[in-house]
Amino acid sequence: AVNVAPSDLSWGVESLRQSAQANKVELVSSNLKQKETGQYIFKPYVIRNVKGIRVAFLGVMEDNEPLAPYGTEGEHLTVVDPKEAVAALMPEVRTKAEVVVVFSHLGQRATQQMADEVKGIDVALSGKDGFVNHKPTEVGTDSTTGKTLVLEAGQQGKYVGALVMVVSENGK
Repeated sequence: AVNVAPSDLSWGVESLRQSAQANKVELVSSNLKQKETGQYIFKPYVIRNVKGIRVAFLGVMEDNEPLAPYGTEGEHLTVVDPKEAVAALMPEVRTKAEVVVVFSHLGQRATQQMADEVKGIDVALSGKDGFVNHKPTEVGTDSTTGKTLVLEAGQQGKYVGALVMVVSENGK
């Protein structure tokens, strides 16, 4: 799954969908909606079975960036507050997945803040502002849901990384 960022919408939603389909990529956006109807533009999350573990992938972008700058389509799109969007989906997602991963186009600090405030995120992967960390940052202190691992992946696909997790019976 690939998170949608504002720059991905430069040539419009349909163009992005066609490109994703041609490249067999599934797009997610948990906080991009159609302004008039409130419907999600892309799937808000996807669930994948990874070696017998159900993993949910969500994606968010900042709610203050211009959308689809080369046309008027952006006028019909709205970006919901990322923390509110993920928090609203978390009860549903948590019933379907043992591990929850959020792809974030919020920047390092905002991603860490979201991971701390929205309970139930296991891993948050940020790639907006170019930072790279080679060891995950642990965020959160909630004893019931545990800590969230936050990773910074650089930007524009410049880096490839791997995270190996051991998942116990309770999901972490």
